[in-house]
Amino acid sequence: GVLFGIYFFTFSVGDLIAGLLDNVFTVWSDLIYSIYGGDNVWVKIFWDGGVGGLFGAVGGVLVYVVPFFFVIEILQDSGYLPRAAFLMDRIMHSIGVHGKTIIPMILGFGCNVAACAGCRIMETEREKKISVALTSLVPCAATMTVVLGLVGRYLGFYWILILFLINFLVIFIVGRLLNKT
Repeated sequence: GVLFGIYFFTFSVGDLIAGLLDNVFTVWSDLIYSIYGGDNVWVKIFWDGGVGGLFGAVGGVLVYVVPFFFVIEILQDSGYLPRAAFLMDRIMHSIGVHGKTIIPMILGFGCNVAACAGCRIMETEREKKISVALTSLVPCAATMTVVLGLVGRYLGFYWILILFLINFLVIFIVGRLLNKT
């Protein structure tokens, strides 16, 4: 329920901000094209390539990552994340890691790089390696955007659920295999 709430908030706020940025870029583009012309090579290089790429990066990824980490910070300050680690301890021990591995895994939904860096909280080298491997399998915000956008649009919501169930099953199987080796 908490993860669903995090995603609902993240994608609601992210979609709103992305839409606003897209509108701003469209209005500014119309202004630039009316002044310099749409066929101008320099406009295509600097405006479409440079500024358009910046707006695309911010509007495609950062608008989802920032709200996600905002909610994670609230959960961390409220004390929920240590409780989640305690609640997940039994399940996480079945794949060979401590329950606090769930914290980097939750962070992995925002960005896998930061989540893998967060695996340094594990106590043993073995747990760190397993945690990094499992955390890197968690779909990050950029992956979620593509999956929710493309798969949701063309195949439907149930295929999104099936893909995520398969992904979590793979994480569990890989954890069990790494625990045995």
